[in-house]
Amino acid sequence: MTTNTPSSRPESTESSQASQSPLEQFPLEIIYNKFARMFRLTASNAVRQVVDITPKSTEVIPFGDVIKTLSVPASMHLFQMMPFQGNAVMVFENRLVFTLLDIFFGGGGKFEVKMEGRDFTEIEQQLMQRVVTSALHDLEHAWKSTVEVKTQYFRSETNPQFIAIVPNETPTIVTQFEVDMGKEPMHITLVILEEMLQLPADTPTSSEKPELTVLKDHEADLIAQYFLHEHPQTTALALSYLPDETKVAKTLELFPEHLQTDVIYRMSAMEGVPSGVIRELNKVLAKELDQISTIVKHDGIEWVGKALKKMNVETRGRILSEIENIDPTLANTLRAG
Repeated sequence: MTTNTPSSRPESTESSQASQSPLEQFPLEIIYNKFARMFRLTASNAVRQVVDITPKSTEVIPFGDVIKTLSVPASMHLFQMMPFQGNAVMVFENRLVFTLLDIFFGGGGKFEVKMEGRDFTEIEQQLMQRVVTSALHDLEHAWKSTVEVKTQYFRSETNPQFIAIVPNETPTIVTQFEVDMGKEPMHITLVILEEMLQLPADTPTSSEKPELTVLKDHEADLIAQYFLHEHPQTTALALSYLPDETKVAKTLELFPEHLQTDVIYRMSAMEGVPSGVIRELNKVLAKELDQISTIVKHDGIEWVGKALKKMNVETRGRILSEIENIDPTLANTLRAG
C-alpha cells in the first residue's frame, strides 16, 4: 500500500504529537494491512470461496473530490469510531454489491449485472449492512494494537450528496482496497476525516511511548536469567522499553558476549512497535517473572547440617557414611557444618 507521506517512529512528547499529521501519528499502513487480512478471511468464509483483499493506496484529498468520484447509486455506509469524533464512510463499489448479492442468494457471482438508474432495494441494503457490520468488527480489531476503538454503524446512503458531513474543502484520508473474486477487481473505499483522528489528551495511543513497567520491579540478574533463552529480538524489544538505562546496562553485562552484541545491534536498528504489542508483552512478563521471583531459595546443606546435629551420634554417623559413598564432598561439607 502506498501513502503520500513517509512513515516515522512516533515520538513520546506532546509537542511532537501536535506537529504530526494523522498519517504520521498513526500506523495506518499497518492497521489497514491487518484489516485487509482479517476481512479477507471473514469474506471468504461468508461466500465460501477465496476473496483476496489488498490495500492499494492511501491519500489525503478534499472531501468534495471524494464525492465527485462516487457513482449514483452508491453503497455508502456512515459509521463512528469512538473515541475518535465524527463520522467515517465505507463505500462498496456497485459491482461488488451485486456480486455479493448473487453469491449469497445462490448464484456463483461470475456474471456481471448492470443495475444503473435505480436505488438499492431494501433487501440489498439490509444485506450490505450485515456485510459492513462484519467489516467494522474486523476494523476494530485491526486498530486494537494502536488505539482501543469501538465502531458504531450509523446509516447507509445511496446518493453522495446526502453524506455532506463536512464542508467540501475538508481534508480526508482515503484508502482504497482492491477486492479480487476471480474476475475484474472491485473496490472498497474507506474515507476518514483527517480532523477526526484527533484524540483527547488522556487517550493512550502508540504516539505515547509505552514502557515495560513490570521490569522495573525486578533485578538485572533475574531479567538476564529470563531473557537468556528468549529470541534476541524479543530481548532487544524488552530492553528498549525498560525505562531504566542503568538496569539495561547491568542486564546486558550479564549476557554472553555474542548475545550482548546481537541485542545491542537489534536495539539500535529497531523500528516503531504498536503499543498493543508492548502492553501484551508487559502482561506476559508480569506472569512469567512473578513465577520465577516467588520461588523461595532454600539452602538445603545448611538446613540438613543443623538437623544432623540434633540427631544422636550413631544415626548421624550412619547417614553421613552412606552419603560419603555417594558424594564424599557433600559428606565432608555436612560434617563441617
